[in-house]
Amino acid sequence: MHLDKQALNALKQSIRAKNVPEIETLLQQIDVDEHFKEIITSLPFLYGKPEDVIDRARALPLTNAMHQTLDNLMEIYDYLDAYGIKDHIVADLSLINHMDYYSDIIFQGFIEKVGKPVLMGGRYNTLANQFDANIPAVGFACNLDLLLNQTNKVRNTEENIVDICVLHHSSTVKKAIKLATFLRNMNYETMILPKEIDYKTIAPAKMAIYTNQNGFTLDNDGEITEFSSMDELTTFLQKET
Repeated sequence: MHLDKQALNALKQSIRAKNVPEIETLLQQIDVDEHFKEIITSLPFLYGKPEDVIDRARALPLTNAMHQTLDNLMEIYDYLDAYGIKDHIVADLSLINHMDYYSDIIFQGFIEKVGKPVLMGGRYNTLANQFDANIPAVGFACNLDLLLNQTNKVRNTEENIVDICVLHHSSTVKKAIKLATFLRNMNYETMILPKEIDYKTIAPAKMAIYTNQNGFTLDNDGEITEFSSMDELTTFLQKET
């Protein structure tokens, strides 16, 4: 729209706040094509289920580039659907990040009972140009203070018991990862931790498996069983369940 920096920042701030009266006032003060005015005043309402939002957006007088952007969003959404998290995704076409180096999609992550994002990020294709490098990338940052604070509250209100906790020595990390991956594919809820950690306080589990250089030790509520191979261990677990 070829706005000067002051007008652009004011408009961004109003869109970010979903302040429709302020958006309309600002647009009256600048020379903008009527089609663009219609699009911009619609942005605060383009929020909700991605399919609905994009269908409503397509009804606006968009440019070809805008339609291509919506196609890209739907393609990303289809991938997220394939991961089984469709019901946790909300589209917001008025979302504007305070950082100006993002070149494409931006996103935020929320958790229950926290009123602000705990994760923020997006795509930045040209940021590395400042360092004479061409590295298109997607990145994000997490607010660890918020996450840890909420984690402590959850721990205090409910005890999450996983099926199996895999414990490893420093020399058996890869072995433990391989076992944990296999167990998850068998639909066991599995946590992996160093053996020095008291798993009963961090991740209470129905069973614990210690990975050793020569095999595995299963602790099933105090009943200890030794196994020489992962196949032997997993076969035993399948019979038990």
